[in-house]
Parts: sequence; structure tokens; C-alpha cells
Amino acid sequence: MNSAAPASDAKALLVISSRSSRHEFAARWGAAGDAPVVSVSSPQSALEAMLGPGVEIAAVDLASTDFDGHDLLAIARSHEYSRRLPGVPVIALAGDDARARARALSEGFLACVDPVSETGVLAVSIQRARELRAHTVRNLPTVDLEGILGKLVGATAQGGAAGPSQILSGWTLAVESNGREMLHDCLLAAYHGDGPGAAAKAAMFAGMARAVHAAQLAFLAGELSSAAMSQDLERLERTVVLARAELDRIAFALRDEVQRKGWSR
Repeated sequence: MNSAAPASDAKALLVISSRSSRHEFAARWGAAGDAPVVSVSSPQSALEAMLGPGVEIAAVDLASTDFDGHDLLAIARSHEYSRRLPGVPVIALAGDDARARARALSEGFLACVDPVSETGVLAVSIQRARELRAHTVRNLPTVDLEGILGKLVGATAQGGAAGPSQILSGWTLAVESNGREMLHDCLLAAYHGDGPGAAAKAAMFAGMARAVHAAQLAFLAGELSSAAMSQDLERLERTVVLARAELDRIAFALRDEVQRKGWSR
């Protein structure tokens, strides 16, 4: 078990937890991913490792008492945006609770597993992270950038007293906050066996996407609805992960645009 980055060129699996049981989990985590393990207990050490080149996948214990795992992920993503880093896939460790799982996935974790799970279950979450890593890089431009910016120009022209920066801020809030909430509610409905309810939330998500000319988000919303109605939770969770990454790409693009234009209000 390593407490610092491994000396070899091999990418490590990172465990972030302030609980004493982290060492036992780290042993199973390493076995599940067939990789060396780094274990840290402080948020400062966690951020340093997450933003460095030596970590393949991170696991954050949401039950840690010394830090908030959701805040830690948000801070890491902010650094990745400002420093143009590719980002590390992050898996949430939480008990078997539908609300905790829905919140984790809608906020950008690639998977959510119970830390007492057997090695096989952990291996599945690691495999998901490895498969989706290339598709969840936040600093790539959204494929819908031209259409979104075109819609933004039109909204700016009709904005009246509101300046372009204010309009952009409103759009970013709608994309990030409302989109996150819809993804959360879609998952929660599906976890409770309410396929039609989950599909209805997906339809709301699609409406928001079309309103800002985000065709890729609208397509993913269709995938969400189909997965919900067929009760395919694995497909649903994977689609939520992809949709959340696209939400971040759009928000990053909007922030970049206001900086590029030098808008102050």
C-alpha cells in the first residue's frame, strides 16, 4: 500500500478517505483494478494527487468526516477548467442509498459504489470509468458550440437592459443547476421503479437542451428516456455520466466566450 505516488510510470488508483477503514478498502480497490494504489486522507493531498499526472482513477469516500466529497470534486473540476487539465475520473464511495447515488452521478462522479462491496463489484465500476474516461473530458469544446453561441448572440441582441454577461450567467445557471437537478430526479425516479416519471424528467431535460440549441444534450435526453422506460439502469447511469460531462463542456464554453469578448456586465 502506497501513501505517495508510485515510483514507476504505472498510473495509480487513488483512494481519498479520512476513515481508518480506508486501508482495507484500498487493498480491494487495487485488486479490483489490477493497479498500484495511493491512499490519502486530507483534501489538500487529494487535490494534489487528482490534478497530477500519476492517477488513473480516484475514489472519494463521501462519508469522510474531514471534508465534503462533493465539494472536493467541484474544486478539482474548477482547477481542471482554469488550468486546462484533462481531468481524472472520480468514483463516489457511499452506502446503498438511492438518493446518495443519484446525487453523486448527477454531480459528475462516474460511478457510485458501496465501499463494502466485493472486489467484482468494484471492478465493474473501475471498468466503467476506464471506458468512459475519453468521453467525459470537460475541456474539449462541445460539438454544439457554434449553435449555442449563435443562440447566445440572438439572446444578447434582444436582452434589453441586461448585458451579455448577465445573459450568459443566466444561461450557465440554467444549464448547470437546472440540468443537474433534472438528471438527479430522472435517476431517482428510475431507482424507485418509476419509468414514466424518469422519462418525464428526461423530456424536461430535452426541452432545456433544445432551448439553448444543445443538440447533443437533446440526443442524450432521448437515450435517458429510452433507458428509463426499459428499466436499463446501467445504460441510464452511463448516459447521465455523459450528459453531465456535456453540461460542463457547455458551461465552460459559455464562460470562455464571455472572457474572450471581454464582457463585464
